Amino acid sequence: MKWIKNIIIWSIIAILFQSAVFFAADRYYRTSLLNTKTTEVKIEDKTPAKSINITIPLAATKIEPSFDGQYISYYENNKLSVVNTSNASVETIPTEKNNEQVYSKWLPDINIIILCEKSLDDPTEISIYTYNADTNSKESPTDSSNAAIKLNLNSNRDKISDIEFSTAMNSFYIKALKSNGTSSIFFNDVNGNMSSLITSRKIGTMKTFKNSPGLVYEDLSNGVIRFTNENKSIDNENYCILSTDDNENVYMGVLKNGTVTNILYGSRATSVSQWHQINLENPVNKDDIIITNGGKIYIKYSNNSYVIDEQSSVKTTYSGNLLSITDKEVLSLDNGKLERTTLK
Repeated sequence: MKWIKNIIIWSIIAILFQSAVFFAADRYYRTSLLNTKTTEVKIEDKTPAKSINITIPLAATKIEPSFDGQYISYYENNKLSVVNTSNASVETIPTEKNNEQVYSKWLPDINIIILCEKSLDDPTEISIYTYNADTNSKESPTDSSNAAIKLNLNSNRDKISDIEFSTAMNSFYIKALKSNGTSSIFFNDVNGNMSSLITSRKIGTMKTFKNSPGLVYEDLSNGVIRFTNENKSIDNENYCILSTDDNENVYMGVLKNGTVTNILYGSRATSVSQWHQINLENPVNKDDIIITNGGKIYIKYSNNSYVIDEQSSVKTTYSGNLLSITDKEVLSLDNGKLERTTLK
């Protein structure tokens, strides 16, 4: 039994020695690592950025940039084309057989176009498609039954005049203008099901909310601004809808003699009396007020080729005809050439 006792004793000694070695090594390396000084070396790319010349045909119509200016769409010879502003490549979006393209619009925060095509066999039938500019792919979205989304107009004389999106809610509203001046609004819900929301009223501007359901619109038949998901309305005699932003704020213009003299903005959950107000130095047309997704308010002065940030009074001068304002820059066309001017 003595030999067993010796083995146990030596095993214990070996374990203690091994533990001491690991402890010392751990302390040494831990101290060494903590005291090691590291230097971050940044390698800057000295290659100058390429200046891409983007030109749009002078005969082009309905020229519209995507929300970030990455793409620009336009019609030429009744064909919809999309140019990539980073490499000048151009793609023409095909139309389905026996269809005619009747409407297109960029989504407000994704590089996707929603397309409406009218059937030549049945002019009251509108098919809905999406075109993803990043992947150059056209698709037909489907409803909960996996059927293609279609809109049936009341008359072949009705025209699609506006589409407003709520991208986070995966829903959109379509306004169809009738020949007698009235409009209908159709709602496509998260499941892709199309339904009639409002019929036979004179409807002006309509806007959605990015992160919540509902629509705010000008009911010109009754002279009020209405919210579809709330029992709420605002007198429309002295107000017009300008826009909404990503923070669910509503922007309205105070009207006098048909022009905007003040801008009101605030949450739809609060009373208009609690909204912020910006007093304009001079009255401006409603179409000259541009509000970005981030809530920046700009007034454009086309005759003098500049825009003013109404919250900071900073002026940004551009060249040519203004196309749009993103959260970072002014996009304009000067003799068919795209100009990008950084906002000040």
